[in-house]
Amino acid sequence: MFQLKKIVIGIVSRGGYPGYGQYTMENLFANYDLSNFKFRFLGNGWNNLIPIANNKKIELELLTDADYSIYPKFYQNIDYIIYQI
Repeated sequence: MFQLKKIVIGIVSRGGYPGYGQYTMENLFANYDLSNFKFRFLGNGWNNLIPIANNKKIELELLTDADYSIYPKFYQNIDYIIYQI
């Protein structure tokens, strides 16, 4: 038996502000089984998701958006993107 690769979801937005998806992502993490996914966030302000992700065993990677040189690698290593406005 082989283990399937987790689907990597990239989120490009700053969290922590009303209207920028913070509540949506907290609700999604808290109420659904997302253990088969890995979430990569590009943008500041998503630290509130860490306790929820740890509790639900959701793989989470938080990257700040200050260093533009990481952008190409970020986009190359995701399967789907969510851009929250």
